[in-house]
Amino acid sequence: MFLQHWISVDAVSLNPKDELAAEIAALSFEQIGATERALKYYETLYLLRNDIMILYQVSFLQYRLKRLNEAFTNVDIIIADAKSNEVQIRFPKNDESEQEVVLKTAAKRLKAMIYEEQGNVVEATKIYKDILLISPDFDLVKKQLEDLN
Repeated sequence: MFLQHWISVDAVSLNPKDELAAEIAALSFEQIGATERALKYYETLYLLRNDIMILYQVSFLQYRLKRLNEAFTNVDIIIADAKSNEVQIRFPKNDESEQEVVLKTAAKRLKAMIYEEQGNVVEATKIYKDILLISPDFDLVKKQLEDLN
């Protein structure tokens, strides 16, 4: 793994448009916990592919790094994109299985988490409740709302 991510970094340095190398670098750095470095390569990958799933990953890493304004902007881009109603993303359920929700719903959840991180519990609560109106079985959001109250 260690060698793999350095090879991919070299490949991206030699050819900044190498999508595969950018993806390998992003995944490798994320796996070893180098979030800042992973984010850099996910941002590169997003610019190359213009894929909102990658933008969601970028947003989530920005959230983890407390780059909340950037994450918020990217989440709004995802929510506004019509494709976000078509793409599914998986989340764990309480019974250790998984459930799929549309990316728009996942992005709204992340937006609520950003509000929560900023201390805006009222707005976070409102978004969590709105999500549950659309996806009443979204276990993770139920728990987040419960933890918030």
